[in-house]
Amino acid sequence: DIDSTAALATPGVVAVFSAADLAAGGDPVIPGGFGLKNHDGTPARLPARPLLAGERVRHVGDAVAMVVAHSREAARDGAECVQVNYQELPAVVDAAAALLDGAPQLFDEVPHNEGLHWYGGDRNAVDQVMQTAHHVTRIRVVNNRVVVAPMETRGVLASFDPGSARYTVHAPSQGANDVKSGLAAALKVAVADIHVLTPDVGGAFGIKIPAYPEYILAAWAARRVGRPVKWTDERSESFLSD
Repeated sequence: DIDSTAALATPGVVAVFSAADLAAGGDPVIPGGFGLKNHDGTPARLPARPLLAGERVRHVGDAVAMVVAHSREAARDGAECVQVNYQELPAVVDAAAALLDGAPQLFDEVPHNEGLHWYGGDRNAVDQVMQTAHHVTRIRVVNNRVVVAPMETRGVLASFDPGSARYTVHAPSQGANDVKSGLAAALKVAVADIHVLTPDVGGAFGIKIPAYPEYILAAWAARRVGRPVKWTDERSESFLSD
């Protein structure tokens, strides 16, 4: 349950949006898709990603509301006034444990939390070699959490021109085309209706390839509030959820 009444009354706040507002305004989401099928040829189960969590928050950094304000300080003040009531649900934070019977289901349409079961190469040939090998060594490797820390955090400046019905989005990315196609798919507009500009990028390491929810939300909100919307990831936010 989300109550934005106090946030809207905060000085400097222009608008507050939640999943309900997105649903009423075209319901932009990040479509699921990966370009691979399961090993048996069936399609992968990759659900669309909500831009703002509605009924369920699934991970640290899963935003529940967007505050648009005249300044960063006003936006922060407004965000602190958004009232959110959570009902705690069973959670699983280990990938292997998430595949076990009885594990909490992250998405109802993805049984056993298995989105994709895939392997490459000639499995039969590999199995035969392993069965006839003089010695077989097995090892289980558990990777620690990895934090990507680029020189500059992610950011976006988005505007909408009602005359041409075209979005202009500035974002430090690893390729404007990926961001552009992602924005178009999420906003459900033609690729030609979005202009993405990427300046010199000081660091990325893979995290600046796709169109993130914040980029799409900035463009969506810019159209609703009738002015450019800017967002810059703070280092602490980047550390937690990039």
